[in-house]
Amino acid sequence: MAFSSLWAPTHVGNYLMADDWMAQDLDRLQREVFSPTRAVFLDVWGMTACHRAQHDIHPPGVIVAAEVRLMLAYICPT
Repeated sequence: MAFSSLWAPTHVGNYLMADDWMAQDLDRLQREVFSPTRAVFLDVWGMTACHRAQHDIHPPGVIVAAEVRLMLAYICPT
């Protein structure tokens, strides 16, 4: 089982590296390419795009930790 997620729009200063349209297209493409497999996609867009942390190339640790907890909840539910 493989896991993947797309990060929020990437900002460096005021420069937007990837916009919502590009991310939506990549999401569609990933789902299409991996549809014959048992890959699972966790849609964590809201976790990254709506967090109060400053947009950066990499999400802060608190977001990564929340995404890992979500992934582990699917792998080993209680």
